Amino acid sequence: MVARLEGKARNRAALLDAARDVIVEEGHRGASLGMIAGRAGLTTGAIYSIFGSKRDLLVAVVEDIHWRVIAELRQLGDPRLGLEQVIGVYVHGRLRAAGTKEAAQLLAFEMELAGQAQSDPVVSTRLREIAQRSDQQFAEALVGRADKNGAVIGPERARQLALGIGALVQGFEQRRLRGEDVPDQLVVDLSVALARQ
Repeated sequence: MVARLEGKARNRAALLDAARDVIVEEGHRGASLGMIAGRAGLTTGAIYSIFGSKRDLLVAVVEDIHWRVIAELRQLGDPRLGLEQVIGVYVHGRLRAAGTKEAAQLLAFEMELAGQAQSDPVVSTRLREIAQRSDQQFAEALVGRADKNGAVIGPERARQLALGIGALVQGFEQRRLRGEDVPDQLVVDLSVALARQ
């Protein structure tokens, strides 16, 4: 039983990696289940067995991308960091992820999937849940941190800051992906200014 679960987890990870690679190379419209399964060394049946549909696989890819970015920001939980330092780590990490060679293709894919969410309530719900979990992770790192005036950030203020700073950073990520010069420090300074409000 344990070996079977481990095998399924390995196959799931292989399919997510393969799907991400194929999407970067071919775009999500060109990413056939056969190409993805072949790249993972599995069959299309494995995709249906693990994910249920291409749509669910594609949504899982978006979720995996978000969790990889959050995982790279492990130091957000370091209790020695002040509020502004946590914000800086978050901003730098997000912008670094936006600077990778596959970032533009993955963002285009995520935006197309967001467009699909307008007519597909399942995709809409899943994407909203992914964004909310991502915001929640950042908010949890902000709770209990003191600002420059010594005021401690409570859960509601942390939620608001995570939402606002996340949206601000996302906008600058998109600008960077379009080739605009966006200095990290500018985004950090604007994010910290939000926290000072």
